[in-house]
Amino acid sequence: MTRKHWMLLAVAFMAGLAARGVWPPGRTSAPDAPAAAAAVAEWTCSMHPQIRQPEKGRCPLCGMDLVPVGAAGADPGPRAIAMSADARERARIEIAEAVRGPAIETLRLAGILAYDDTRRRAVSLAAEAQIRKLYVNTPGLAVAAGAPLAELYSPEVFAAAQELVAVRGSTPAAANAARRKLALLGVSPDQIDAIARAERAPETFTVTSPIDGVILSVDVREGDRMMPGSRLIEVADSTVLWVQLDVYERHVAHVRTGQRLTVTLDALPGETFGATVTFVPPELDPMTRSLKVRAELPNPDGRLKPGLLARALLETPITDDAVLVPASAVLWTGARALVFVQRPDDPAIFEGRVVLLGPRAGDRYVVREGIAAGERVAARGALRIDSTLQLFGKPSMMSLPSEGEGASARPQSRCPVLGGEIDRTVFVDYHGLRIYFCCPGCDEDFLKDPDAFLSRLRAENIEPERAPAALQLHRHDHE
Repeated sequence: MTRKHWMLLAVAFMAGLAARGVWPPGRTSAPDAPAAAAAVAEWTCSMHPQIRQPEKGRCPLCGMDLVPVGAAGADPGPRAIAMSADARERARIEIAEAVRGPAIETLRLAGILAYDDTRRRAVSLAAEAQIRKLYVNTPGLAVAAGAPLAELYSPEVFAAAQELVAVRGSTPAAANAARRKLALLGVSPDQIDAIARAERAPETFTVTSPIDGVILSVDVREGDRMMPGSRLIEVADSTVLWVQLDVYERHVAHVRTGQRLTVTLDALPGETFGATVTFVPPELDPMTRSLKVRAELPNPDGRLKPGLLARALLETPITDDAVLVPASAVLWTGARALVFVQRPDDPAIFEGRVVLLGPRAGDRYVVREGIAAGERVAARGALRIDSTLQLFGKPSMMSLPSEGEGASARPQSRCPVLGGEIDRTVFVDYHGLRIYFCCPGCDEDFLKDPDAFLSRLRAENIEPERAPAALQLHRHDHE
């Protein structure tokens, strides 16, 4: 055969190889993109895994590019889910690190301002007398120490005054005895001195205020005849007030005398005041299951008024060393708590883990078992991660069996924020549920982290009532 014939045979052979996909080398291991796409049976959205389409495209819900089913790799486990960075961003997943340190709980307390009972003074009679003149007859008036309150006539006081005038110039012992008798009958030292200098005894004497303060009550009228021991007027010193605060059962162990409080008043927004706990009752009120704790609040300028509603913050240490996670990371299922932990070797994978929690410390929980310091948890979006588990056909972490499972839920009777008895005029409609509170302001605290408060209620086997259908568009509705 000629050289020309050999060349024609070689070209025909290579054309045959190319037709079979063997030439050029490597073509058999890298099919073109259309062929690879055609080999994928189903496409899904990493944010909405319920979407299943036979062809590549965009998610009809969020517009993300669809990915092949199973593209994320091997199954991370029955209680774990893999989420891409884009999926985590769209689900608004926030990550926080479990830290070790002191646990400090901030108690939010509510109460009312009141007069300090130790600074009240009752002006009473030591002798039978008739009220000739009242200088103060209206509660609420401010008086100074020594200011006249009432003018009285008393036969016994008048006789003692005549005796003092009569012994003037006699022995000191007789004068001192007469002075002492007038003092025991309630006559002030200044008036006794005036009687001793007078030519004749005055027919009446004046009752004065023992302190600077405010008139609380006037128990007599002009012309009344009073017996010894009768109260005329009550005066209170308002330079120091009491803050009477309700501390509910779960917080009583953290409150002690000498602790400092930060007090705010609705009447003076934007201002804070310092107070000191001075008394913690030894026994709870059996009706309210609370203590009426007392704190002293200085009021030198008289701006604060008894009866004003007060809110107080009390920071109390729980433990000096503990593992802490954000309270928003915790999901409650019955009596158990769980957290989604980010795997250290693959930040795309979140694993549900049951944890043993201690007390709540402000916006964090003490973790006794289940998480080590340095591990990273889903601080926000844990419910979305759990929902994604279910969309992929995996069991929800919320379906873990719980202690007491099957018991009927109790209706709400206590405020989820402060623990007080609920006031049915103060409520929030949230996700079809109506949650009640003990006082205005608790609803605002609830809306800062509603899922956490709902989880705490359900952990105590309490289920809020459904919001009335007619009120789903109520102004309190925060769905």
